[in-house]
Amino acid sequence: MWKIILSKNYIVIKQIIVESGMKDVVAMQRLFRENENMSTEEYRMEWAQWVK
Repeated sequence: MWKIILSKNYIVIKQIIVESGMKDVVAMQRLFRENENMSTEEYRMEWAQWVK
């Protein structure tokens, strides 16, 4: 679910993190990088083209 929402370019990444219930944006970005081997921004750049 997180990945689908992140793939939508019009939603600010920090807004997605806060709305998901995370209080620490930096910690969530670190966790995402550790699990996906790329930053949230890199993920968006790579996968947003596939979501219409």
